Amino acid sequence: MKRRLFCCLLAAMLLIGSLPTVQAASTPRVSVQTVSATAGDKVSVTVTLSGNTGFSDLSIELDYDPAILTLVQAEQEALTSDCLQSQSQHLTDRPYSLIWLSRTPLCPSNGTLATLTFRISEDAPSGDTPVSVSFYKGRQGNYEDGVNVNYQMDANENQTPLGLTYASGSVNVRAMPDTEVTVSLGGGRQAALSARHPMTGQIYIASYTSEGRMLGVSIRDAAGTVSAVPASGAAYVRLMWLDGCRPVCASQQITL
Repeated sequence: MKRRLFCCLLAAMLLIGSLPTVQAASTPRVSVQTVSATAGDKVSVTVTLSGNTGFSDLSIELDYDPAILTLVQAEQEALTSDCLQSQSQHLTDRPYSLIWLSRTPLCPSNGTLATLTFRISEDAPSGDTPVSVSFYKGRQGNYEDGVNVNYQMDANENQTPLGLTYASGSVNVRAMPDTEVTVSLGGGRQAALSARHPMTGQIYIASYTSEGRMLGVSIRDAAGTVSAVPASGAAYVRLMWLDGCRPVCASQQITL
């Protein structure tokens, strides 16, 4: 009896172990990369497709904060030779659309859909700024995901929704580090101008009499160290850092 029971248990274990494993169906997903960069920099963000089960139409749109990010380039991948592709006519269009239409057979590609290059505003606050992705909603905003866009179509033109999911990304903006310009006035006298700004623009060294009459101005390109000799008879100098006539930081007054 015990031997028969053991044999039955062993047979059951072998039967269970031989059953085929059911794999979970892959879920198509469009994802936007999350990256980090410094205010004032250019940064590239990739948009990728994974878990693709084949599509006839793939249409997405991306959005972002134009006060922080400026789209300067959009490189759309062709995916396959059977794909027709289009994108927003202007880089300033928001949301920005990207569309792929696959002729027969269905497009099976995964990987990079597009690379977007943004310029980050120089005065962008530090922290995350989203780059969102969703389905293309059409000019009138009335398209439906899996109905008007993002579907498979068979030989009888029956449409099956792709069941796409969307993962937005972001640009993590790091504050620009302080840039310092040391101005040497001779005789061991020097002063520093500091700002969160690239090393661009000009340094103005203006000489004045004690009555406030300007005697002259020396102009130097911004650099780590600049030198200038105050005008003869000057009682003080005023140091200014300008970039395109815009003050980069507060001016300094140095008594001679």
